[in-house]
Amino acid sequence: MRGPQPTRVQHPLALTLPQLTPRSVRTQAEGAWRVESELAYSSIYEVGARASERVAFDAELLRASVRLRRGLAAGVDLELALGGSYGSGGFLDHFLNEFHDFIGAPNQGRDWAPEGRFEARIERDGALGWSWSGNRAQLGDTLLVLTFGAEHVGLGEWADAWRLGVELPTGDESAGAGNGRVDWIVGWNAEYSGPSFTHTFGASAALAQTPASLARVGVELGPRLALFYGLEWRISERMSWIAQLDLQAPLIDEIALTEIREPMLDLGVGFARDVGSNSRWWLSFNEDVLADSGPDFAVFLGLVWGV
Repeated sequence: MRGPQPTRVQHPLALTLPQLTPRSVRTQAEGAWRVESELAYSSIYEVGARASERVAFDAELLRASVRLRRGLAAGVDLELALGGSYGSGGFLDHFLNEFHDFIGAPNQGRDWAPEGRFEARIERDGALGWSWSGNRAQLGDTLLVLTFGAEHVGLGEWADAWRLGVELPTGDESAGAGNGRVDWIVGWNAEYSGPSFTHTFGASAALAQTPASLARVGVELGPRLALFYGLEWRISERMSWIAQLDLQAPLIDEIALTEIREPMLDLGVGFARDVGSNSRWWLSFNEDVLADSGPDFAVFLGLVWGV
């Protein structure tokens, strides 16, 4: 199998919180390494205000990430995930306005905003609760994940895995690249493979600490829950089509604006292709199906070694 794709929701605030990227229940053999890297480019427009609250996410985001995975024992591996991002006003506003008009999808007010603008902030009672600094490269927080799964899974067999992660505060909290504290996450995933198809399921719960700036305006982050489903269709010996859905709980419940308190349902469609006996590349196009809080569009391009 070549899936699922290791994507994650490219929302600036969500990137400061721990999230488990989808993976197979198959673990690395003892002593074996696996390296995954990808680039993601996304656009988001979620701007709203009411009474004493205002949320403004009008930005494009370039993110690079790498995950190093090593087998520790039979059915056990350890993963180190690093990522960095760059936010800007970007260049996709006009294209996305035209595309949403063409398919009949809502623009959420994007067509009334200046093109190429950068803004990423949360305000409450006249005070700044959170902001993300643009036009600069930023290192994010670092995630360590221990996975207890299966070294081998046969066709027609169900298998599952448990994952336990800790996120270390390597991102700059003052610039919106981290929350300045240690976070925890636990997850479960399962898979079933037939001759041509693989079904992947996942669930996770994260306990993320609240950034100090949000706490000062009376906002606390609750537990983060997520559900995942992926479908892989192996169309040849070297290539698979992959579709997946990633449901993420609302980022903030205590601000009464749909732009921040609604769940996100990220739909990804793409493919993965082997380029050697031990490597592959993959591509995925993603969009928030609910269109209330998440990014409008994201594209991922990844490489994997040690498959």
